[in-house]
Amino acid sequence: MSERSGKRILVVDDDEQVRRLLGRLLERAGYTCRLVEGADAARASLEKESFDLVLCDVHMPGGSGLSLMRDLLVERPNIPTVMVTGLNLPELSEIAAEYGASGFVPKPFDADQVLSVVKRALAGMRSPALVTGVETPR
Repeated sequence: MSERSGKRILVVDDDEQVRRLLGRLLERAGYTCRLVEGADAARASLEKESFDLVLCDVHMPGGSGLSLMRDLLVERPNIPTVMVTGLNLPELSEIAAEYGASGFVPKPFDADQVLSVVKRALAGMRSPALVTGVETPR
């Protein structure tokens, strides 16, 4: 168990098992998490609470994760976002980056990969290697 980082993460995924798994993983790493089911619930949480990062699925009820990211880029550009998706589309990581994503993690994901991408996003780092979570030289 890690010490509390004080960082708050909004986890948005319509799959309850994935949402809970991500929440447990991040909480064990010392983050505080709010877990919500879709884009509408995420927007409502963002109106009431402040978050240091949004980790969201691409395909969800109440709007896509990409539309949520686009809104965040305009309304709250200081909040980094990380996409998590089971969609196997190579161009999706590029689209997510265009929408302001700090990271991109494919499902099924590796715990270390998720934590690495989240840590880097919270540090304000963006990587062209969004899928692997490995920083590449620029």
